[in-house]
Amino acid sequence: MSLILIRYGELALKSHKVRRRFEEQLMEAISRQFERHGIDWVMEREQGRIFLHTSEANLEFSIFLLQHMPGIFSVSPVQEFEIIEGMETVVSKAADFAKRFLSRGNTFAVRARRAGSHSFTSQEAAALSGERILETIPGLRVKLKDPDVTIHLEIRGRRGFLFTESHRGMGGVPQGSQGRVVLLLSGSNSMAAGFLLMKRGCTLIPLHFTQQSSARVGGQSGNDKEQTWERELERAGKLSGTRERPASVDEVQKAFKQLNQFDHRMELIVIDNEIDTKIIHTFMEEMQAHAVVVGSKYQDPPSLLKVENQPVFYPLIGLNDHEIEAIGSRIEDFYQRSIEHLESSPWVMNRGMMKDREPVIEGESGSAANTGNKRGGK
Repeated sequence: MSLILIRYGELALKSHKVRRRFEEQLMEAISRQFERHGIDWVMEREQGRIFLHTSEANLEFSIFLLQHMPGIFSVSPVQEFEIIEGMETVVSKAADFAKRFLSRGNTFAVRARRAGSHSFTSQEAAALSGERILETIPGLRVKLKDPDVTIHLEIRGRRGFLFTESHRGMGGVPQGSQGRVVLLLSGSNSMAAGFLLMKRGCTLIPLHFTQQSSARVGGQSGNDKEQTWERELERAGKLSGTRERPASVDEVQKAFKQLNQFDHRMELIVIDNEIDTKIIHTFMEEMQAHAVVVGSKYQDPPSLLKVENQPVFYPLIGLNDHEIEAIGSRIEDFYQRSIEHLESSPWVMNRGMMKDREPVIEGESGSAANTGNKRGGK
């Protein structure tokens, strides 16, 4: 079995009670993704760290999955050892580990950190491990800044971990740790907006209106209060490059399918009506949602959408086209690799987990009322 060290960033700043709840939510999210992809796993946690055991064959894809999960700062494949004879165990294990990555002429550095009570400091562990590596492998040089190889040593109680790689994750907080939000899904921009809210721990409820010729601003009726999206954008003076509308059903379905790979419990709700804030408000109450997310990306927008007593988020406001495209590319890359893995897994195919979710089509009214250690695997 291979072992992966999972680090989280913001969670470590929370109180013990909140951090423990967030850890549970993160582990639940990891379990759902690994089960969906037919990967065996065993998880355990210590303060500030989660450890995941999986097979060597699934190591590379497991790291890829973890990199695309909200709440994870970084992951590393590690080699674990038990500290039996104190510092002697540490330095000998570090030297043996270094043989796999270093040869004559290489430069290297050792970085160490500890958690718990020990008879040595982190600096001593790094320095003495470096000395033993120099004695074991001739022709090496220590270079603390930009070495060829960095040997990382993490000591937690009587357990030691060695690694050379660190793969950056999404960051943020675990999905589901915050409230439910309605995403007005209309194409790639709104998909990117939803991704950013997902990264902040929100649960998305995608909602698509099939007739998007107008929006009732502020929930008020009357022709004087109805403004087309195009007119609103023209008033902002920034029409170029901001439109997602009108979107075809295929475009909306494509955006939904890509988001769905991050949370396969998600369902797309389609309402055969124009955008109407009264419908949105009723829908939010039925789905117990706390906010609306819109994919507009121009600067300093006018009041495009007002839902009575509800916040409306515009996550793309401060981003330029290149940054938004980068988010879209990351989503698409995860979708493609995830689908490839699912299609190559007989276990997944046999369970019918590749079947696309059909959108829930609602009528003009817009009602959608119907709408510790962990172990898993095959």
